[in-house]
Amino acid sequence: MDKENKNLRGDIRSILSNSHTNKLLQSIVSSQLDADRFDYMLRDSYMTGVHYGKFDINWMLKNLSIGEKVAEDEDKTKHQREKTIVVDGRRGISTLQDYLIGLFNLYKHVYHHKTVLIAEGMLETILNLAISYNNANQGSNIDFSHAFFDRMSKGEEITLDEYLSLDDILISSWIHDWSESDKIPRELKNLSLHFLNRQLFKGFFVDLDGFALVNFMDKIKKVIEDDGFDPKIFLIMIDPKRMAYKNIFFMGKKDKGKQTNTQEEIHFLDRDNNIKMYTSDKEELSEAIHKMKFEELLVAFPKKYNDKICMIYKEYKNE
Repeated sequence: MDKENKNLRGDIRSILSNSHTNKLLQSIVSSQLDADRFDYMLRDSYMTGVHYGKFDINWMLKNLSIGEKVAEDEDKTKHQREKTIVVDGRRGISTLQDYLIGLFNLYKHVYHHKTVLIAEGMLETILNLAISYNNANQGSNIDFSHAFFDRMSKGEEITLDEYLSLDDILISSWIHDWSESDKIPRELKNLSLHFLNRQLFKGFFVDLDGFALVNFMDKIKKVIEDDGFDPKIFLIMIDPKRMAYKNIFFMGKKDKGKQTNTQEEIHFLDRDNNIKMYTSDKEELSEAIHKMKFEELLVAFPKKYNDKICMIYKEYKNE
């Protein structure tokens, strides 16, 4: 890879950090209308067997072109023109709306589904436990058999080949071995066993903030501690932050004075062949799509604590 392009790693970093000099390349690879989203939305819709996320990709591609938009410099005093992907607004707006609503529904019903989030949280906890035990030399009886764990526990950089060698089958085999072993810490064995048997934690989204949220979290941590378990392991907190569409007003009214990121905007050609931002044209769905957010905190814990923690939550909700 590096033999073909010595700057490839740096290019990838700059694209993902929104600082690449070639804005057209950046918008193709990483934007709100990029090739990656086109791919994973349709693929995940098919693989999960749901209708969410489907849109007419052939029609969309036929109505995409390259245009030049006006971009502000950091000091907001100079303007420059830069190339970007644009949608033919005369024929492609409806497909664009299908795409944005489909993306929202995929996050709502698939990616940010409560069960999916809890399973991901348990998997992350299991792997972190295995790495920490290996790092503390407490996991001498754990057969890691992979350089990934050794490097992670030592804080060393993982090579690309090592990262790519981590697949579902390999990780599942580790978890299966840990679930049957009597030579590893009980936390790792129990979590692995529950994960494999789909005995997932219970959980719910929390609609609290400020001191109420802090006090609620302290109380449920104490419930787990009083039972002799570590809440860092048996209490999972997931705080998803996602919008279906980040328009130029995505920072909210409180941040009106702050600089917004027009790079996040999707642009289209109007009937007069002028390039406009999707938000600025006051599209009827723009504001509605912008409000499609995922911001609630999800807490998850072993099933035996469900009744007690739900009762604590009701007390704070009724205050």
